[in-house]
Formats: sequence, C-alpha cells, structure tokens
Amino acid sequence: MGKDLEKGIITTGNISMEKISTVELGSKSQQFRKLCDEAIQKADEKFKGGKNKDYNSGGVEITDYFDCLDNMVEGTFYDVYKKALRLRSLISSGNKEVNESKEDNCVDLINYTRFLYAALIMEKANK
Repeated sequence: MGKDLEKGIITTGNISMEKISTVELGSKSQQFRKLCDEAIQKADEKFKGGKNKDYNSGGVEITDYFDCLDNMVEGTFYDVYKKALRLRSLISSGNKEVNESKEDNCVDLINYTRFLYAALIMEKANK
C-alpha cells in the first residue's frame, strides 16, 4: 500500500484484479469504511461477473459446488475454512504473493461467506 500524504491519497494495488483503488485521506474510520465498501463492490463484481459464468455454465449450478459433503452448510463451511487457511498462510509467511494477493483472498472469503449465509438460511427453511 502506497501513501502519498502530500496529495492526500492512499493507493492499494491488486495485481490479479488489475485495479488500483484510491481512497481520499480523511479520518481513519472514513478510510476504513471506504475500503470495506470497496471490498464488497469487488466481491459483487466477482460474484456477478465473469468468474460466475466460468463456474456456472454447462449444466452446473452454483449449489453443486457446496453439496459435496453431508449437506450444503458443511460443504460451504469447509470452503470458507480452506480460504481462511490460505489467507492465514499468505499473511504469516511474509513471502511475496505470486498467484493471488491477500486482497483477492479477502474478496473470495466475502463471497464464500455469502454462500454460507445462503446455505444456512436454506437449511433453516427446510427444517
């Protein structure tokens, strides 16, 4: 993350998403909220965009990815857990990111958590 205090901006680079975000300096809380909003926006773009089309075509439904264990909640939770472990590994290793950034993993976690939320509501509705 680069800081240019004279210009009053903070930039974060996200290599795999090929976007640079710029957040105006304000209070720490304002910066934090803007970055949280940005994360949700990136997750929405990924969820509704090209990657969704890659995964959910040719007769494969989105729920097929999470029904592999005893139930959809377990399958979805397992994916959240794996992605969280991947992020933990990236953060704690201190190594340079090669294929995907920590930020990419956070965006993926937002979407996996979204799937878990849906699975939990669906499970509750079916009881």
